Amino acid sequence: MSLGFIIFLSVILTWLVTAIIELINLNRFNLKFFNFGRTIYKHELKVKFSNWKYFDGIYKEKEGKYVFIPDLKTGYFITRFRFYKQHSIIASSSGIPLTIFGDFEENDGVLKINYKISYRLIFLILAWFSTLVIFLVLSVIKGNLLVLAVALVGIAITLLALYFVYIFQNGKMLLISDEISKLLEINK
Repeated sequence: MSLGFIIFLSVILTWLVTAIIELINLNRFNLKFFNFGRTIYKHELKVKFSNWKYFDGIYKEKEGKYVFIPDLKTGYFITRFRFYKQHSIIASSSGIPLTIFGDFEENDGVLKINYKISYRLIFLILAWFSTLVIFLVLSVIKGNLLVLAVALVGIAITLLALYFVYIFQNGKMLLISDEISKLLEINK
């Protein structure tokens, strides 16, 4: 085996092990793991009344799992992990099971919700783009038009895919906001 292949396998194995460790700890609501992520979206709800009194434990809803800290009026959430979702008898979807997690806090009549994705996902996207950019630069240096075209198409497809994933995840983030509102019985 070549050195490059060994390095590639070790990076993939390290990434998989850290992904498993991270997902297990997020689903167990180990709160220090909720700090290791990049905020991708913030949502605010004006609140006239919310009910924090009777929460104890982990609550599972259709889109996510939630834990509340009533004394601090703070909570944490993680989206449920699934490959396939049945919306109705005629509508269903399947796609990338992207884990979004974050926290929410009520302060001065405003509920602030922070949505995050993992740094390991950001690393994966950056590694993919770096590979495409390297192919792009090498094709320009060597004058290979076929590799240049493949790299440009790869970059365009990747950007388009990221855009569509972001659009669909925005819907999921709004559903998370609705579930938090329902659990807290928020009057707006």
